[in-house]
Amino acid sequence: MVKIFFAPFTLRNATERLFKEALSNTGNTKDFSGMLYLAPDAVLLNAARKTFHRITNELHVQACYIPPRMNSLMQYAKGLFDFSGEKRVVGRDMVPVIFSALSSKSLGFSCLTADFISDIRHAFLRENPAVVKDVLFEQMRSLDIAEPVLKGVGEAIDLWEAYLDFMDKNSLTDDHDLIIRHDELLPGLEKTSNDVLLVDGFIDPDNSEKAFLKKIIECSKTTFIMMPYHPGHVHMTRNLTEFLNASFETEKVFLNCDDVPDKLAYHAYSDMEDEIEEIARSIKSLFVSGGCRDLEKIAVTFPDLDKYGSMLHRVFIRYGIPHEMPGGRSSLDLRPFSDIITLICSIRDNYPRSLFTSFLSSPYFSRIPESLRKWMPTLSVISGVVSGKDSWLDFAVHGGETVEVSLIEDAKFFEKDFNFVFGLLAPLEILKNGASLTEFVSAARKCLSLLGFPTLEDIEKRGRILEALEDAFEKLIFAGETTAMRTDIAGFAEILRHLLMGMEIHEETSGVRICRMPEALAICPEYLYVGGLTESDMPSHGSSEYILPDSARKKAGLLYMDKHIELQQFMFRRLLKCSRRISLSYPVMEGDDMFLPSPFLFGGELVPQRIPGIYSAAEFMVSFEKKFLTEHYGEINSRVYASHARSAVLRVTDIDAYRNCPRLFFVRKAIGAEPLSVKEYGLEALTLGLIAHRIMEDLIREPLPGLDAFIAKARVAVDEALKGKKIPVYWKEIVADTFMQSIPLIYDKELEIRKSGYLTTEVERTITGEPLKGIRMKGKIDRFDRIGDGVQIIDYKTGAADITCAQVEKGTQNLQLFLYAAIMKSQGYKVNRVGIYSLKDISLKWCPSARRTKNDAAAGGPMDSLVIAALGFLEEAVERMRAGDFTANPINEYNCRRCPENPFCPYTQR
Repeated sequence: MVKIFFAPFTLRNATERLFKEALSNTGNTKDFSGMLYLAPDAVLLNAARKTFHRITNELHVQACYIPPRMNSLMQYAKGLFDFSGEKRVVGRDMVPVIFSALSSKSLGFSCLTADFISDIRHAFLRENPAVVKDVLFEQMRSLDIAEPVLKGVGEAIDLWEAYLDFMDKNSLTDDHDLIIRHDELLPGLEKTSNDVLLVDGFIDPDNSEKAFLKKIIECSKTTFIMMPYHPGHVHMTRNLTEFLNASFETEKVFLNCDDVPDKLAYHAYSDMEDEIEEIARSIKSLFVSGGCRDLEKIAVTFPDLDKYGSMLHRVFIRYGIPHEMPGGRSSLDLRPFSDIITLICSIRDNYPRSLFTSFLSSPYFSRIPESLRKWMPTLSVISGVVSGKDSWLDFAVHGGETVEVSLIEDAKFFEKDFNFVFGLLAPLEILKNGASLTEFVSAARKCLSLLGFPTLEDIEKRGRILEALEDAFEKLIFAGETTAMRTDIAGFAEILRHLLMGMEIHEETSGVRICRMPEALAICPEYLYVGGLTESDMPSHGSSEYILPDSARKKAGLLYMDKHIELQQFMFRRLLKCSRRISLSYPVMEGDDMFLPSPFLFGGELVPQRIPGIYSAAEFMVSFEKKFLTEHYGEINSRVYASHARSAVLRVTDIDAYRNCPRLFFVRKAIGAEPLSVKEYGLEALTLGLIAHRIMEDLIREPLPGLDAFIAKARVAVDEALKGKKIPVYWKEIVADTFMQSIPLIYDKELEIRKSGYLTTEVERTITGEPLKGIRMKGKIDRFDRIGDGVQIIDYKTGAADITCAQVEKGTQNLQLFLYAAIMKSQGYKVNRVGIYSLKDISLKWCPSARRTKNDAAAGGPMDSLVIAALGFLEEAVERMRAGDFTANPINEYNCRRCPENPFCPYTQR
């Protein structure tokens, strides 16, 4: 007898009803081994085990009883095969690895191909690849699909055929075959007999699953089937219902349950983290208020749980909420396994800064030297090393362009410790360019052993990690022995990552259940939070189909886009009814991305929600201090630096720095605070400027020779300037080549200066003077040239030439050159003009230019008027500096955009 129960969406105890119906036919017994319960996934199975145990307690069954068998179809097939099968079963995670070995293509492509072939095999059951290819080609040509697409489908099916031959030759079978070829591979199925068969949670099984299910029903005396039902979604379960009606005599029972009218309400939050925090606050409020003290009755789900998983874990820990993920966590979500992948990828990419630092900072490798574990994060920031074993060793010995490594604590150990680590990694590095999978596994085991992996005090957790890792290694060895596959270290890392990603580590935890949507339907929690309901995630569009177009998938009877969306809508409607209290939400944006609510929320009411109260230590600390952070920002007034400014000889460049922004000047110059930034692979601006000045100093110190002699002299000057600099050879060559290409242009520019009558007399001259009474200043002039009794001052810049007389008069231009002119005038020199010599584009910009007005001349000369204006601004700046005034008041607000003080500056935060 096959009895089908149709459960409305509002029936939250459907599995309980199914068990009670079965128990009513078993009589008074404590042996339920003749009962078989089948469900599509592990979560429904786990929920069913708890439900059955609770029911037996309610029915006063003795505490000691033999439970029913509870399996998914795949678990049931594997159980039968273990007793009677002669072949070795290959897990579905190994199929892409074998595809990759047979096709010599990437693992990513092989995963897509394996998914496509899996769909094909379940749809066409036992048809051989040649027949399937003919059918698909005929269907695709009728849809006018392009030949390149047909070629791709043909190649995938040819690979499937090669895969079947490989499996037969090696006496192997896979998960799919156990169900598709159950009558051939599971001879023990005919001999099984189930007193009661319970089928729960199946909606639209594929052809192979229906055939296997039919065989199991035939071997069972009594069968009870529970199916979800809704008048508006009858078509979703029609295929299964028609199949059962055609195969067996069935009795239909429609279960009754009071329907609750849909009242769709949802909440919107500013971003993903705000959404999760509010969910956490709501759960904490529910617990504290006594609304729900059993956290296992609360579930949280998202359409794309992978996107939210890490953030959920972090926020729930912050709020002190115990939680569990019923499906287990992927091995790669656990740091010990991700650190192994980081180790291998570090070798693959020649020890790049980020990966190498992550590996050396790992707490799971006990033999990493303490000096590197402690200092590597800092070294990665200041070294400027991008990658390379030799680069790290060179930095350990000689330091960097701007870093004196010997001043760092523990620096004396760096070279020895780097060599020690590279020695431990040598077994894998030797195989970097190619080896068999077996050789890679052997080398990886040796490296991990030498590194002392894993360093854990928890013996049980250590055992689980080693067991999972050994399982992955055994699969790699099996693949290597059966396929004779060779790969490089990048391929080894990719395959190991793939295998670890498919492994789940189950940890004994309890609390709020974080689960996927199908799992939420299985457990029917009393309180359900459904977040992340954005237009892009609900409905999701699934993974892109790169092999068979959607129109062809529909014609072939495979899952296509419209049906995929329809299944999600069906699941969402069930979700709305499966819980006593449900909360729906979505984030309005994340970063720069704006989100719209899911179309499934159309017609619902947007309800604002903010749970009052304090539910975490962080919230308590925020509420304890009522002031906003910006209220702590104050202006700087320093009497200490003021007294220093009254007595010290001021640098010319410090005056410009102060005028650009008094606050930033105090932070940088007075207290020496510099923002921490990662040193990029390149030359520091200061280093490049010093090199450029040294080269120009050697070039124009003497009278100008002919062009050939000038070029030869430049080559010597460049070599001398670069000698002894702690910069990579590559950058030395770049600097040298760049300067040598510019030498003819520099020669022409020098000829132009000399034609105007000026001769270079001094370079890099340090000057000290008192341009205004009581203000003593000092500075260094890059170069000044004479003409008669007058001079011109030139400043070299590696950037563009930027000087405007009008801006100087307004006080919005740097005063450096004009203050130099004022000091020299106070010493009896007549300064005709100042100029900026750009070594970037070999240009020279003068101030004053030749086009100054007669009014300037009448006022005592154009240069005099500029110097007088500069002295006025100097006096004002020094007066404020000596008063201790370091108010945030930038000379140009544009600079505030990239200023490191921006978040803490009262000027920008007003």
